[in-house]
Amino acid sequence: VGYSDGEPLETGVTLRAGQTVLGDGLFYDAASLKEIALVSSLTVIGDYAFYGAKKLAVANLETVQAVGDYAFYDTALTALNLASVKSVGVFAFAASQKAAYTSVLIPVVEKIGEFAFFGGAEESVVLPQTVQEIGVGSFASSGNLKAIAFADVNGEAALGNGSFFVENGVLYRYLNDEKTSFAVLCYPGALLGVAPTLENQDGTQTVATKKQYKIKEGTVRVEAYAFYGLKTGMLDVVVIPYSVKAIGDGAFYASKVKEYTFESIQAPVLETGYRADVEAAIEALANDSTVAFYKGYYYSNFQTDIYNYTSYVGKKSDLIINYPTNGKGYDAYIYRLYFGTKKKLGVMMTDDTRACLGLVSALTSAEEVKTWLDWNAADTEKKQHVEAFSEQVKAARASYNNVLKDEAQATIFGEENGAKLLAIEEQLRAVKAHFNIPVYVTTVATAKTSAHKAVYTEGEKFDWTGLVITITYDDGSTTELTPESGALTLKDEVAILTPYDSYVIVEYTENGKTKSAYVVITVNERELSSIEKYPEEANVMRNVLIYGGAAMAFVGGVGVLVMLAINKRKRAKALLAASAIEPFDVKDNTEAATADAEKEQE
Repeated sequence: VGYSDGEPLETGVTLRAGQTVLGDGLFYDAASLKEIALVSSLTVIGDYAFYGAKKLAVANLETVQAVGDYAFYDTALTALNLASVKSVGVFAFAASQKAAYTSVLIPVVEKIGEFAFFGGAEESVVLPQTVQEIGVGSFASSGNLKAIAFADVNGEAALGNGSFFVENGVLYRYLNDEKTSFAVLCYPGALLGVAPTLENQDGTQTVATKKQYKIKEGTVRVEAYAFYGLKTGMLDVVVIPYSVKAIGDGAFYASKVKEYTFESIQAPVLETGYRADVEAAIEALANDSTVAFYKGYYYSNFQTDIYNYTSYVGKKSDLIINYPTNGKGYDAYIYRLYFGTKKKLGVMMTDDTRACLGLVSALTSAEEVKTWLDWNAADTEKKQHVEAFSEQVKAARASYNNVLKDEAQATIFGEENGAKLLAIEEQLRAVKAHFNIPVYVTTVATAKTSAHKAVYTEGEKFDWTGLVITITYDDGSTTELTPESGALTLKDEVAILTPYDSYVIVEYTENGKTKSAYVVITVNERELSSIEKYPEEANVMRNVLIYGGAAMAFVGGVGVLVMLAINKRKRAKALLAASAIEPFDVKDNTEAATADAEKEQE
């Protein structure tokens, strides 16, 4: 069947019986066509078949199995009964403004092309189990659409199939076979967000004034046009979880959403694509010297085109972004342009910390591991179970050691989770010994947290108060030993330290065997007094005191040495000061005394 472009048509057309395929562009831009009787033998409607037939309101499509690209674009169909359709092409039933149809029936569809029902007026969409492919923007800008659902299976409610699922009326697509990561594909245009209940510091609750939607955790992508063209007032805030890595082209375009809360540490990649309308706008606004610089400004991930915030248009963005204090990439040029108000949420958990938390949470408890000591050590299957579990614990330990490198992340991870891992490792070592699975010590060292005294002066004794010894095993696990717990003993408790001592040996018991650990210390030489430095002069001074006319006077029970007749008073004073004996300042009595003193000093 062919149609010559421009040939006038009657308002109604009836096809010949036996017709199976309606050719591409057959009724392209047929402005007068209001009704067409499609014969029951018809199975395929070609691309652009009724494109722009703005008055076409009635078409029986019940027997059709495939509808081509743009086949009914901008028509006036009031109902879509696609009872036999398995494939719907790109923009097949889309509308440039708003479509007339208020219902969509697709019970056996397998493939829905991009923007297939863009701008529809339907209030609900029910997807069958048969659907395997749904293009981006398929139900975007549908201002009446309140929910997307899956058809019941054998009378039982279904939330999805192997490829897609819905949650609270929002359509998601699985991204892996394990069904642990997904992409949000369509937020219905008339689905009202929820105003969350907030907990106040005094224990009371307050209902938030802003309506929000939090994208499901585990979502890796916000698909292109997922929130495109929402009805006014549906959403105020969108919370984008830590798992989101990319935001598609036009994802929140014309959504009226003004505030976005990002929980991801790394700012998601903003994707874009070429659009002729943006190109034309830039061409019109730019001049010959600047137009080349702004080529490629096609970003439209949020409410409007990014070029509106460039120097061309100069608008001030009223969008708000909330993001982690330790976030990265949020100061990139496009993000800076898009958001006029920026608020930091504080330090948040990184992906590595979150992954570690998942690994630890998945481990069998220490109490359960302890019961494995009752298993038969000769049971090969049980031994293999212990070995497999050991690998899981080893992976968790490696991840945890990485988390500990960042003090803030270690705090967020929580002491209780670290303690859980330590307890599991301790029990597991005993179980491995029970099954004769070797456990090797890789290092024995003083812990970084050890608070023992490490610097001494010769003559002191070693003080191990606060000492912590860390033993690290081949699987990365550790255990800590302290004197207070009775796990450590000193090899030589009476040792008096000298400058030659650079370590002290402590002992501990490992699998019934006594082993040694070396605690590094520093022993400084004791600073000598003046008497110790100058022993001969000090001996001369003693003779002076004894034979040179010295006397003892006792005042108030304190012995005071009175030294008389010393010529070289300054040196004597220095020596006396060094020996901590303080002389009276008196005049010499006789020349004889002076002579005797000098002789004695010589």
